[in-house]
Amino acid sequence: MLLKIHRHYPNSILADAIQNNSHYHWFQEGAQWLGIPSADLTANELHLLQTLFTPQIPNLNHSPAAESWRQFLSEDGAFPQHSKDADYRIIHFAVTKGDWTPYDFETAFKGFFHQSMIMFWKNDFEGAIIEEYNHHSPQSDEFEGICHAIESDFLTDLTLYIGTPQPVTKDLPRNFQHDGNIFETAKKGNHAEKIFTFETLLPVMLINEMPKYIQNSLLARFSFLLDDQELLTTIMVFLNNGSNASMTAKKLFIHRNTLQYRLDKFGEKTGINLKDFKQASTVYLACLYLKQSSTE
Repeated sequence: MLLKIHRHYPNSILADAIQNNSHYHWFQEGAQWLGIPSADLTANELHLLQTLFTPQIPNLNHSPAAESWRQFLSEDGAFPQHSKDADYRIIHFAVTKGDWTPYDFETAFKGFFHQSMIMFWKNDFEGAIIEEYNHHSPQSDEFEGICHAIESDFLTDLTLYIGTPQPVTKDLPRNFQHDGNIFETAKKGNHAEKIFTFETLLPVMLINEMPKYIQNSLLARFSFLLDDQELLTTIMVFLNNGSNASMTAKKLFIHRNTLQYRLDKFGEKTGINLKDFKQASTVYLACLYLKQSSTE
């Protein structure tokens, strides 16, 4: 069957052994290997081939340390070489096709970290960054600038999921897989954001798992916001910025008086006090649900 597929893809490679080329997807049948350029495969074609054959990933991790981490986290391998009694943060990333190579990408990322970091690739466009976490480590708000710089340099789109710092224990691979699953869910969603954490994604996951009758209750109470997208956006930005009026007005490019008018309008319509944590939390979940509903 591989020979027939090889004929269907003129740029594919039929070989006796897998080749270390990060721009190909590899599939095995018996003693034969077929490599198909990633650019020649649609998402549906790739899914079909991965169903028919076991996909094989060339070793993209040239350093022993990176390969040691990959095996520990993904293949139930031994504890990684040279790991310390310290907390490590793992950052999942996904990047689109662009003007870059894995080496270029890793070199660029290292420039943003104050200490050594290790990167390994899970496939052609996804991987993980492992760093020993300390007070020099980039904080969540700094990753926006990192994303923008890399996207500009390599003409690509970059998405990150920033994990929670934790020690190297037998539980770390399981937590790594859980974070990977959450990241996959985030990428499938209709999000404008490029940087995710568990804390920022949890409200969205709760909305998706919420019973239908609760979703209907939210809709019944706040459906007027669907007809006033300006007010909906204002409330979301206000809550996202910790109810800070100055920061919200700046983000929305409006005067503080205009912001206060909109907040008063919402309060008069609902009787809700956004300074109350429980009420504000409910409103935030409602806004997320309405935003999601309006894009479906």
